[in-house]
Amino acid sequence: MRFFFVFVFALCANNLCLSQDTIQLKNGLLIEAKILEISSTTVKYYRFSQPNGPLRILELFEISKIKYADGTLEKYNIAAPIVKSAPSAEPEIKPYRDPFFKRGFFIDRMYGFSHQRSSYLAYQIMPEFPNGTFLPVREITNHFSVGLKIGNKWYFGKNETWKLGLQTTWVRLASLFGGGESGGIITVANIGVCSVIKRSEKRAFEANLQFGPSVVLTSNGAPGLSISLEGKYRIKKFAVGLDYQFISFSDNQANYGENLKGSLNSICLTAGFKF
Repeated sequence: MRFFFVFVFALCANNLCLSQDTIQLKNGLLIEAKILEISSTTVKYYRFSQPNGPLRILELFEISKIKYADGTLEKYNIAAPIVKSAPSAEPEIKPYRDPFFKRGFFIDRMYGFSHQRSSYLAYQIMPEFPNGTFLPVREITNHFSVGLKIGNKWYFGKNETWKLGLQTTWVRLASLFGGGESGGIITVANIGVCSVIKRSEKRAFEANLQFGPSVVLTSNGAPGLSISLEGKYRIKKFAVGLDYQFISFSDNQANYGENLKGSLNSICLTAGFKF
């Protein structure tokens, strides 16, 4: 009788074990389940301990094998799909242009002081010359000046701390006030050398030397030759400096008389930008 009960218990236990499916995952985990549906990519099932749900889904590539309740065994060797990420848009890398060494256009304002010396022959009537004669006259006048200059710079070489270049001042205009006769200075197409010494990523020193034609308007438009020397302290695009200009001029057709000659010295504070 005891043997009969043991046999019945074993039969029931065997039927109970055979009534569940077993899913073995590739990571070694075993899941007791009731499989409802198998598609080409997924397996839908209930947990055996939850016969009424919730519905669960596994990807086939996660599964190693499935053993069904009737003892049937299915093995799977499906590789996980390769997920291709969208290529990230690389930011546009613009070439670095050093603010000091790059070629560019500059514009400066000037505020300063001018000292002019002139000599010419003037027709004069004096007691010793009752019929008149031409006598030499010398004049010295001082002026305040306000001006503007525009030009270009080109630097050359591979040195990263110091460079030499070419500078052209296309036009330089200055108005002169005070000292009796007002007037101005026009300087065009002056050329010369420029240099810059880089002290840091934000600061540098400049030294520039130029020469070319000028016209001094305080002497009825006397043409002359100018030379200028300039030093600047530059903070990236902005710069302040000190500018000295010397002009030697002459005019044989001046209203003052014959053979007008003179010189003009100007010293100015400058402030401007290079683009």
